[in-house]
Amino acid sequence: MKSFKYIAVLILYSFMLVLDFFFVLITVVLAFDKNDTNAADGAQVGAVVMCTVLSAILIFITLKIRSYSKKLDELKYNAPKRFNKLNNNNDDERPDEPIWTLDGQNQTELKPNFEIKYKSAEGEVTVRKVFVKDFDGKMLEAYCFLRDDDRTFYVPRIIECVDLATGEVLSNDKGDLRWYFNERFKKDFKPSDMFEYDEWVKMSFSSCTPFVDDIGGFDVDDYFVVKIATYKDGVVSGKFHCGKVYSSMYDGFYMTLSGDDGRSYNVEPNKVISVEGVDDIVKYINDKYLSSNECKARRLQKECESEISVLVYLCRADGSSLNEKKRTVICNYLRNTGRECTTEILAIVARRISVDTSEFKKIVNVFSKSVDPSKKPLFLAAANEIVGGKEKAKPFSLAGLQYIESKIKV
Repeated sequence: MKSFKYIAVLILYSFMLVLDFFFVLITVVLAFDKNDTNAADGAQVGAVVMCTVLSAILIFITLKIRSYSKKLDELKYNAPKRFNKLNNNNDDERPDEPIWTLDGQNQTELKPNFEIKYKSAEGEVTVRKVFVKDFDGKMLEAYCFLRDDDRTFYVPRIIECVDLATGEVLSNDKGDLRWYFNERFKKDFKPSDMFEYDEWVKMSFSSCTPFVDDIGGFDVDDYFVVKIATYKDGVVSGKFHCGKVYSSMYDGFYMTLSGDDGRSYNVEPNKVISVEGVDDIVKYINDKYLSSNECKARRLQKECESEISVLVYLCRADGSSLNEKKRTVICNYLRNTGRECTTEILAIVARRISVDTSEFKKIVNVFSKSVDPSKKPLFLAAANEIVGGKEKAKPFSLAGLQYIESKIKV
C-alpha cells in the first residue's frame, strides 16, 4: 500500500492539473474575445497578460510536484542511492551495527561486508569498515562507516582487506585484490581493464627456470597446446605455433605464438599457465636451444672470435666467397685445437662477422700476443691453405697472409 505522503502528492498533482487547464482556458478565451471599445481592448490585454503569467507559474509548480512524486516512487521501489542514519535516542536499545533508513521509508539494516586498511593519495593510513556495492576494475564503490558517506576506493591503495563474511584476510600483492573482487562480484574484466601494462609485466602465473643464455631470436618452430594469460583477452587456450623467442625490453624474453584461427600473441614464459605434455616450457626451450647449431655457433664465436675473424677475412679478401672448401679448412683447424665445429655452425658465425682491413690488422695484433704457441703452426697452416699458398694467392689475400706471418712467428 502506498504511503500517505505519496497519495497526498498525487492528489495535489491532480488538482494542479485541473487548475492549469482552467487558467489556460481563460487565457485563450480572453485572447480571442472581440470588444468594440479601445478601453475594453486595453483591459482585455491586461487580463490576458495576467492570466498568462499565472498559467506559467501554475504549470511550473505542477512540474515540480510531478518531479517530486517520481522521486518518491523511485525511492519506494528501486535500489537506494543514498542512506540516512536513523536517530535513536535510547542508547541501550541501539544494536551493534547502525540501522539505516531510506529517506524515512521502510527500515533496513546495512552491515559492513569488508574491513580495509587503506592508504590515501596523501599517505594517510586508516582502517575502515565498508559496505562494498560494486567494482569497476580498479575502484570500489562503497559506503564508508568511518566517513558516514558513500566513497570510492582505489584498489591498489588497499593494503589489506578482511572479508567479514568469511573472516578471510586478503593481501594486495601482485594485484590479488583486483582478481578477488573481479570474481566476487562476478565481473568479466580483462587484465587490461584492471592493470597498467607495467604492472602486468611483473606478474607471474607459473614458475619457470631461467634461460641459460641470451637466446633472443632463437627459432623454436614447434606446436603446443597451451593455456596462457594475456593482457587484452585474459586466459586463452588452444593449439599454437611457437615461432621464435625474442629478448624483451623489460629485461626478459617473450615467445611468439600464432594459431590457425588467426590469433597471435607475444607471451612471456611466466604468463604460460600450462603446456600439454610439458612441465616447464622454459626448460623445454633451453634444452632445445642447447642442442641447436644456434647455441653452438654463439658459444664458438664467443670463445674464438678473433682467430675466426682473421681466417674469414682471408677468405673474403679479394671478393671471394666463404665456400664449402674454405669453411672445411677453418673447421678442421678449430677441431684440431679442441673446438666443436661443423661447416653449418661456422656458416652461422661467419654471417655475423664483417671485418675491414684496419680491423683485421688490429685483431691480428691482439691475437698474436695471446695465441697459444702450440696453436701457431696450425693457424699459419690454415691461413696458407685458405689463400692457396703464396704462389697462387691473390693480391689482398697475399698481403693479409704476409701481415699474419709478420706478427705470428713460430
